[in-house]
Amino acid sequence: MYALSPSDAVVCLAFVGMSPAEELPIASSWRSFEGMLQSAL
Repeated sequence: MYALSPSDAVVCLAFVGMSPAEELPIASSWRSFEGMLQSAL
């Protein structure tokens, strides 16, 4: 599951209900995440 952290970073939680301490950082902001998606096309 992808989620926004309180700092507006995009993070991945492998399972719904996981602790925020177990999050995996994906991008520092939503805008940065969008750029990653667009460059993947």
